[in-house]
Amino acid sequence: MRAAAALICLGILAWSAPVDAATANSLTLQTLPLGWGIAELRYERLITGPLSLVAIGGYGKGASWSPFAGQSRTHAGGQARWRMGGDFGDGVSLAAEALWMWSSGDGSYGAKGLAIGAKMLAKWTIGPGFVVEAQVGAARVSRRAAPIGGGKDLQAVDWQPAVGLGVGYGW
Repeated sequence: MRAAAALICLGILAWSAPVDAATANSLTLQTLPLGWGIAELRYERLITGPLSLVAIGGYGKGASWSPFAGQSRTHAGGQARWRMGGDFGDGVSLAAEALWMWSSGDGSYGAKGLAIGAKMLAKWTIGPGFVVEAQVGAARVSRRAAPIGGGKDLQAVDWQPAVGLGVGYGW
């Protein structure tokens, strides 16, 4: 808990640091999760040199063939990106990501969980600010479903692939 608080404080302090770049912010909508019925919005801020932080929020109802079939799902979290090549607008990065998730099924249970993983990303800026972003990785997902009205909790921990394609705007 202290480590998370320290990271948040560091992020807040670094957020206001001067950045020497034409583009230091981007806002993207992840379109691949939409195929699963989940919309995900990401705001990225360049902190310094190769480091950027990302705030993530998502919501939706899983399509019948998706891993979240029939569930309403909300998630929020963040990502720290380290650029290995290129710059903020066009480059390749490695990222560590943490997402907190809440979901509900048919009204008989509710679930919550945590996903922690790593991703590799490629980002391109096309024209005046149009951003395209692709990412691939994996996450260790831990979740607990609690039946509404009592009963035994169901727990699951597994690895899940993480793939995303997003479009947005950078400024």
